[in-house]
Amino acid sequence: MAAALLAWSCWAPAVAVAQEQHTALPALGEAGDLSLSDERRLGARIVRDLYASGDVATDAVLAQYVDNMWRSLYGAARQRGDVSPEMAQQLAWQVLLINDSAVNAFALPGGYLGVNLGLIAMADDAHALASVLAHELSHVTQRHIARIMNVRQQQSPWLMAATILAVIAAGQNTDVGNAALLGGHAAVAQQSLNFSRDMEREADRQGLQVQHLAGFDSAGFARMFAQLQNVNRLNDDGAFPYLRSHPLTSQRVSDMQLRLAGLPPSPQGALRADWLDPAVQALMRARATVLASTRQDMWQAWVNVAASQPVLAKQADTPTWVLWYRGAVAATQLQQGDQAWRWFEMLDASVRSTQPNNAALQRLVVASALHAWQAMADKPAAFNGVPIDQLVRESLGAAAAVPALSRHAYRSTLIEAASVAASAPTGTVSRATQTMAEQGLREWLVDYAQDAQAWQVAAGLAQALAQPVRALRAQAESQAYTGQLDAAKDRLMAAQALVNQRATLANGDEQEASIVAVRLQQVSDALRAQQEDDKR
Repeated sequence: MAAALLAWSCWAPAVAVAQEQHTALPALGEAGDLSLSDERRLGARIVRDLYASGDVATDAVLAQYVDNMWRSLYGAARQRGDVSPEMAQQLAWQVLLINDSAVNAFALPGGYLGVNLGLIAMADDAHALASVLAHELSHVTQRHIARIMNVRQQQSPWLMAATILAVIAAGQNTDVGNAALLGGHAAVAQQSLNFSRDMEREADRQGLQVQHLAGFDSAGFARMFAQLQNVNRLNDDGAFPYLRSHPLTSQRVSDMQLRLAGLPPSPQGALRADWLDPAVQALMRARATVLASTRQDMWQAWVNVAASQPVLAKQADTPTWVLWYRGAVAATQLQQGDQAWRWFEMLDASVRSTQPNNAALQRLVVASALHAWQAMADKPAAFNGVPIDQLVRESLGAAAAVPALSRHAYRSTLIEAASVAASAPTGTVSRATQTMAEQGLREWLVDYAQDAQAWQVAAGLAQALAQPVRALRAQAESQAYTGQLDAAKDRLMAAQALVNQRATLANGDEQEASIVAVRLQQVSDALRAQQEDDKR
């Protein structure tokens, strides 16, 4: 589905020599008449449809993994001056996980990026995956969509958005998708072909420099290139849409080797080391592999493989951990909750015994277990002897204890712990723990107000705490930040009606009443603008 968007932004490594400086990059053309705000609106329109069609994955654990590298790359791009203050303020700078097993990533107008689960599953490591993100980030910073608009002046922004949406609707048939994108515009497409190749080269040069400055191993570009080259030797079955739009050549291999050879060592200490632990990366690839699949026979096969592995206690064995973890995630998908829980407990015990100082790996296992706990019919009362209420409190405390600037690294811990607090059966999680979770989310949303998933969890907590106005408002915020403005308006109107019906407000809802009125006006205005755009 998202693979068809490859025509917009195909990742094809052809990096530039290290000696090239940012200021020496060639100007490929101006951005035309498409303003930053118009570009953001165009991207938001496409993203709205992605959410509405269920293409966006909401897995907090994988989202955390991708976000860790994205933040490092974005920070390096700003440090280099690739992101102007206006761009930093007006564009979304948001990465979406896409429910698609095809190996693909893409940039959309307005600072939105998409990363398929299939790409996360295939990438050798975080450095290789970061090379793709760096390339796509550079498409955004160089305003390539706006440049395309300048070339195709006869095509309005909203017609272009409709064309991309038609590609999305074409599903995973990439040939049909490409036909939808180019149909009716063959002459313009031919005229812009070389221009598009120039854009790819520019994104490669920029991406390599950004990745290097962020502290990643720049050889990740070469590793990803080698993986795609190996696939190129096989018959492409549609799982690697890169290869259709940008066939790999020996010239590109040689070019990459030359450019990488001239790079100085990456800056020391630029990256947090904990989430780059090989075991963390291996578990994340395993999780993406399972979640990208829809085949129950594959899930069951992974469960069977995990069941055949030895029980470890005092020996670190990443391969066995990966098989347990993959089996546990697959068992969760098959609703075999008891089996999944046993493997998560075994993994937790082995990790804590053999790597007591590896906090990132421990957090990952606990967050994954809490995610699985929510899907279980018969929910265990404890995790390796720790009551669920205590486990949730400890997770929330760990997320709250870190400095605000580093708190994003604990997002999955916060989301999963708060989700358990919101959905736990009566008596499993105390009201004090629920209140702690609500406070943690409130503080998080002050800095990350566009986190739609966090708003949805906050809505569940508000319901659990008997705060109906706050729950309705949180639902509305979640819908608004996924582009569903009509649904957001309905929720805010329901909240306002509830306020008007009640003589007195309690449980903090009185603080929400004035916010609801303001947000209702803002969302109504935005909805009218959206409807006007849709008519174009």
